[in-house]
Amino acid sequence: MAEALAVIGSIASIVQLLEFGGKVLGRLKEFHSKRVEIPQCFRHIEIELPVLLDALAQTKTAIETGSVSAETEDALLPAIKACRRLVRKLHSILARLVTLKSDSWSRKTRKTFSSLRHEGKVQDIRTEIDRYIRVLTYSHAATTLAFRSRAEHPQSRPTPCSTVPFRQDPDFVARDVLTQAREKLSVPAARVAFVGLGGVGKSQLAIECSYQVRQEAADTWVFWVHCGTTARFEEGYREIAEAVKIPERNKPGANILQLVSRWLHNDSNGRWLMILDNADDPNVFFSQRPENQSARATQSLHDFLPQSDNGSILITSRNQDVALKLTGRHHDIIKVEPLDERHAITLLSKKLPDNLDMDGAKELVDALDYMPLAIAQAAAYISQRLPRISIRRYLHKLSTSDEERERLLGTNLPDIRRDETSSNSIMATWQVSFSYLRESSPSAARLLSLMSLFDRQGIPESLLRGNYKARKERLSRNHRHRKRLPDSQASENHQNHTHNKKKAHFEDDITTLRSYSLITTDTNGQKFEMHRLVQISMKKWLEINDELKRWEENYIKILRAAVPYASFDNWGTWQELFPHAQMVLSYRPKNERYLEKWSWILQEAGRYCRDRGNPNIGEAMLEQALQAWEICQGEEGVDTLNCTGHLADTYFEQGRWEEAGELQKATLEATRRILGPGHRDTLSCINDLAWTYKCQRKLEEAKELCELGLELTKDTLCPDDNEILRCMGCLAGIYQDQGRLKEAEVLELRVLETRRENLGPEHMYTLTSMLNLASTYADQERWKEAEELEGWVLETMRGVLGREHPDTLNAMNNHAHTWQAQGRWQQAIELMSECVILQQKVLGVDHPNTINSCQNLEVWKAETEEAFREGKDSKVEAGSVEESVQDAP
Repeated sequence: MAEALAVIGSIASIVQLLEFGGKVLGRLKEFHSKRVEIPQCFRHIEIELPVLLDALAQTKTAIETGSVSAETEDALLPAIKACRRLVRKLHSILARLVTLKSDSWSRKTRKTFSSLRHEGKVQDIRTEIDRYIRVLTYSHAATTLAFRSRAEHPQSRPTPCSTVPFRQDPDFVARDVLTQAREKLSVPAARVAFVGLGGVGKSQLAIECSYQVRQEAADTWVFWVHCGTTARFEEGYREIAEAVKIPERNKPGANILQLVSRWLHNDSNGRWLMILDNADDPNVFFSQRPENQSARATQSLHDFLPQSDNGSILITSRNQDVALKLTGRHHDIIKVEPLDERHAITLLSKKLPDNLDMDGAKELVDALDYMPLAIAQAAAYISQRLPRISIRRYLHKLSTSDEERERLLGTNLPDIRRDETSSNSIMATWQVSFSYLRESSPSAARLLSLMSLFDRQGIPESLLRGNYKARKERLSRNHRHRKRLPDSQASENHQNHTHNKKKAHFEDDITTLRSYSLITTDTNGQKFEMHRLVQISMKKWLEINDELKRWEENYIKILRAAVPYASFDNWGTWQELFPHAQMVLSYRPKNERYLEKWSWILQEAGRYCRDRGNPNIGEAMLEQALQAWEICQGEEGVDTLNCTGHLADTYFEQGRWEEAGELQKATLEATRRILGPGHRDTLSCINDLAWTYKCQRKLEEAKELCELGLELTKDTLCPDDNEILRCMGCLAGIYQDQGRLKEAEVLELRVLETRRENLGPEHMYTLTSMLNLASTYADQERWKEAEELEGWVLETMRGVLGREHPDTLNAMNNHAHTWQAQGRWQQAIELMSECVILQQKVLGVDHPNTINSCQNLEVWKAETEEAFREGKDSKVEAGSVEESVQDAP
């Protein structure tokens, strides 16, 4: 760069000097033509100044053609500047001394005397000019002689070398894709592309490939061309021209691109491998340029990439479309994926060789999505701060908060094996891609912005289509719809056209994002996935650009429209959407309109989570939802009370019956006052509190509540309303606990038949009624009926609810008791052992059901051992173990 500036400085100085010297000569000639008297001292200047200017012109030509070495040019520059100073001084003196016809006699006299005083100065200037003429003439003669000598004795062909600007990486981890690329590059005129996310290791693979090629074939040229911009591409070609010593490269106006392309086409120049790094922007290769630009042609840069049998091209790109255009075949594109666990740990161990914590290493590479740049970045950070930072401490920082994670991933530590214009931060690397994407494909960038708000896996297509268009597009579309109401046929055609257009745009945007490896699809192509670090980086990029809050609100609106009530019938939908609903925990809005939507999503997600056997997660969601409802509606708003009831139900499922009862009593009182005693929600609150009293063995209080609820709603609700059936089921459970088994059986049969008819045999509520009826059969010692009913319910629940659902565990517990009561000890103990393990995992060791099951299991084992010691063949009394059948509300 300094050399280029020196050339520009020398030529510019000469150009200025020639222009000024020409003005001086022109003025002297002008005076001659007007018969103006010129001082004697200037008459020699008229002869010598043209000689100086001619010598300068020859020097300028020699510099432009490259005939003058850099050292000679540096030596001539002071002389050129001195000549410019002398000519300026001559011009100044000439203006003061030359007499004009229009001058008065006295003015002419003064100029004449003044010329006598300046005669010595002009003579000194003449002397210096003569000296510089000799210097420039001698330099030109020497340069001409050297040029002729080179022409008569041309240099020998240069030895093949490499222009790769990076040294080989001693920590490089071998990958199968490199072997695959080497095989493809062995074919004449091959073009192969590494395509993948930024930071996945494409350039490092290309660097390693270049060294392997040179080690196996030292007579092969290897050229490195950075393709980030047109200027960088041309700079790479100029380096090739210098390396191979193309004779015409320094000629004025030389077309370097054309010269290098011709050299590469020439088989006599030997084999070569060219690496096009960072070939991401299609405009660099395929945009035509006007003739006044540096290529001096309307050809695109792609036209200067040779297809000759003596060479191959290896491309690295984030953009699959560009890679396809450059290679011409999908077959020649190699997708570079993140490392697998084994290779990722190998890379980390090379970067941190001392006392590697293997378990911590596995966790770290997983947290970093097995991305080579992220692993190298983390290793550099840890290595720089040892011993204060270890892998474990880095992992802790990574999971502490979003801000800390973003800071770590945004740390830019030096790496001499990466291009100086590329960041060594994984986050910054991807944010460059995001910025380019927004410029080149705004619609795809908006789609990626929306996708980054979802859980990174299983993003459903149905929630993306039509939900990411720019606000202006939506407004203009709405305006067109209001402007004119078409007839029915036109309306149908318009809707079809709009649907097809949306579909085409969506497919184009998905293709763009997949081309940049920013997303992937499942095998059916209906759901999408993002890398964890891409998602984090995208959110940070949105935050930097003040767009994150807007997209979060848009996400909340989309999800509120998509998620249904968390009833059993909707579990299929919730299973798909729950991970995405869970994401809104981080997106709490300040705007109350969106805060209500946010609360509703969390409330239903919490209910679903609780009903699927994860009450702890459900509790956290419901507590946040309740706080938000109180802000939006106050403490006694309808939605606030509903959410309070759902939170109390969660406490009940956790066995926290005292807390549940207190919350349920307060909710019942407020609901009865606001909605009335006969309202369905009031009966729901009564049922919840009655079940809690039953579990606390407050049977009379529970019985009175159930009878009151049925009386209050007999004229307001239908007999088959679920809350009526819940109330009857609770009352039946109370009768059972009081020993009124026949009354319990009648109520339970009535509830069961109604639910079977209305909901079907495999509905969760129907299964619960069956389980309660089987429990009554067991109390009546109708073991065969109880066993058959429990066995069918247990298998059905395992299939419908899952083997770890709390209701499935209740069925497992009850079935074990039925076997134990019949003396089938081995089966009972095996089933109860499985039940206890799952209860400890799902409910926790302190849950009442878990404690009860553990106690019964220990008693059974002890009694079995005692019976074995005494040699008993008969079964132990069925009533010897405390009854512990677990009811389901």
